[in-house]
Amino acid sequence: MTPYEQFDAALAILDNPETPHDTRMETVDVVMRSIILEADVSTCLILKGRLITRFKDPWNAGVLWELGSVATFYSLTIRDIPKEIRNVQVNLEDVAFFRTLPNDWTKLYMINAFSVNRNGYIREAAVDAMLEIDHIEAYTFLLPRLADNVANIREKAAAGLRRIFKYEHREFFIFLIDRIDHLALKKRVDPVFCQDLLKFIFNTNPRYAPRIFATPFLYPDTRSRALKNHLSFYPYDVALMDKFKLRKKSSEWAILLPFIDILTDEYRTHLLQCSIRSVRLKALLHLRTHKDFSTMATNALTDSWYKIRRLAQAHAKLSHEEIAKLYLANIRQRTKLAASLAGLGELGFTEYAGVASTFLEDPATLGLPANVVSHKVRAAAFRAYTMMAPEQAYTWALKNLSTSSAELRQAIVSYLKSELNKVEILTAARQHLATTTDNAIRTSLQVLIAWHEKH
Repeated sequence: MTPYEQFDAALAILDNPETPHDTRMETVDVVMRSIILEADVSTCLILKGRLITRFKDPWNAGVLWELGSVATFYSLTIRDIPKEIRNVQVNLEDVAFFRTLPNDWTKLYMINAFSVNRNGYIREAAVDAMLEIDHIEAYTFLLPRLADNVANIREKAAAGLRRIFKYEHREFFIFLIDRIDHLALKKRVDPVFCQDLLKFIFNTNPRYAPRIFATPFLYPDTRSRALKNHLSFYPYDVALMDKFKLRKKSSEWAILLPFIDILTDEYRTHLLQCSIRSVRLKALLHLRTHKDFSTMATNALTDSWYKIRRLAQAHAKLSHEEIAKLYLANIRQRTKLAASLAGLGELGFTEYAGVASTFLEDPATLGLPANVVSHKVRAAAFRAYTMMAPEQAYTWALKNLSTSSAELRQAIVSYLKSELNKVEILTAARQHLATTTDNAIRTSLQVLIAWHEKH
């Protein structure tokens, strides 16, 4: 028998006027103890409520002390509502009973449990009960009801939450920002309510924006709204930029991209150091009227992205010969090698082709450590070589298709895909394929062969 069937059987004995008093109390005691051992706490609490309602005096229920101790234990884990609670046999009288209790954790636990019941009438009664509880925790349990499949419940939950759009509750909403953000994606949730709620959070105290950034798993749209609101109040907030510099995560830097046009030049100057190249480029473009732009452009000559380097080469107050000397100085000093080699190639000075070809070789043959002449440097040197001495670079590429450097090999394959000498390239690739056993190299060669066979 289920706990509810046991309970109903016990009530049938209790309701029989011919049942002796001792038998009545013994029945209650045995049945309720059995329920405590077998049923979950929610069922125990519901049946306790029905028993109290039936007898009016809790002392006559026999084992209510045990039930009460179970409830007290479970109040410590009030947020851990078991999934099975959705299927608990509850009626409106059960909800009504708990609404009459004093506001404590047991009541809050049960009302929350009722709010996820499968029965819409039970859920609606639970929402009404939550709105009567004078405890901020009750409003936490209203949030999921914003996405309820019953419109009336959604409206009541939204109206209840609007009641606490007050300054003293701002910390409560900041704590729940990730849940609110998640709810905003659900179809049933009123978008106007979500916008009003986020507006309240951001406008109550704009200084909370940095805390919103620190909240994990937020969606970009929410973070963007927080940032825009924050910048409208504090356009010179360098401290927030320092926070970004300390946490160079792509998601955080990319958030700033839509707002670069409304930032101050001081803000944009900080963005030149960020890890997202599109942010750096847009910031540099917006700084063209800055009095120190030529200096900024000179510093950007060795940027890792070719678009930024080309913009810097066009706006730096240096001739191409002077820029080339700057690149050569970096190469001699073994600093910013990849960007300097790439920039040298972009300027197109053929007389420096030998400089680029030097770095094509394995760093061991140059007497340099691998961390100085990395795979990235070798790939950059090859790309520069193709711009300064295309014929020699083509010949070198055919000979070195099976190089062990993955980045260099990828650069060679990409370059040879754009060349038109299909027969010569296919012949060289097949020769390398026949003589190598390395799976990574063979895969690169097969990609090149398939490309030219198809095109």
